[in-house]
Amino acid sequence: MADSEKRTMPIGAVTQLTGISGHTLRKWESRYAAVAPARTESGRRLYTQQQVRKLIRLRDLIRQGYQIGQLSAMSEAELEALTDEQPPLEVGIDRVIVVGEVLAAVLAPQLPGDDATLIPEAGGAWLVDPQVTAERGKQALVIELPTVTEAALGSLARLRKHIFARVIVVYGFASRKTLSRLADAGVLCLKAPVDATEVLRNLSMADQSEGATSIEALNRRHIPARRFSSQAIASLAALSPELQCECPHHIAQLVLDISAFEQYSLECEQSDPQERALHARLRSIAAHARALFEEAMANVAAHEGLQLEEL
Repeated sequence: MADSEKRTMPIGAVTQLTGISGHTLRKWESRYAAVAPARTESGRRLYTQQQVRKLIRLRDLIRQGYQIGQLSAMSEAELEALTDEQPPLEVGIDRVIVVGEVLAAVLAPQLPGDDATLIPEAGGAWLVDPQVTAERGKQALVIELPTVTEAALGSLARLRKHIFARVIVVYGFASRKTLSRLADAGVLCLKAPVDATEVLRNLSMADQSEGATSIEALNRRHIPARRFSSQAIASLAALSPELQCECPHHIAQLVLDISAFEQYSLECEQSDPQERALHARLRSIAAHARALFEEAMANVAAHEGLQLEEL
């Protein structure tokens, strides 16, 4: 057994990795016996890598409309077969290098061993000495970074320019300036947490080019990350009666409405396989509209001297 398979994770790390709440995890364990984590002497749960992969598979299948009661009675082989029934996503490149413990676990079930190298170590440490060589345009890099430092930014830009056809950073925190510089370097940034479908869709996009039209951007199906929390948007809307201009209120309400429709489209995409392509398109349109109005909201807030806290 590889050393990475021997690692165990506490419940806090598992909830962050999978997006499944601690309450839901405990219910799946006690009511459905979905997994049986080991416990320390103090009673803390410890999950194996295999259990984490099973939880991710359960999460993804539930998002597609299956019920936990139905899934919990299935064997690992049956769950894998059920997952394999989903149409494969086209990556469109020869090989993917995945760096990061969380990302490696998320993507392991979706990327065949011949097509991917999974490196379950800290992304920042790997960037110090990446040791990768390849023919230009044949590989993609997906890397997990809790924060994007200046040094990491420089390394990512060089790797994108000289080695990788596509670089995707799944980040916890980064300033708007840093994200802008990464975009200028051709690096795609996704706000954590992400699921395998989102990453693989972005891997399959055509290379970005300057001067692309809105329709071309939509066809790539890139989903822009949310820029502001619902609380920040609501706070701007609440301030508008004190201002002469009603624009902040109207724009904030538009962003909230579009975000709600974006989430609704995602839920429809995951629950209705027959109409998945349509709802994926609607979600992409909504996400790009939301990003445009987020920019408008930021401009109006700056003009009024208001501070909006960004995600």
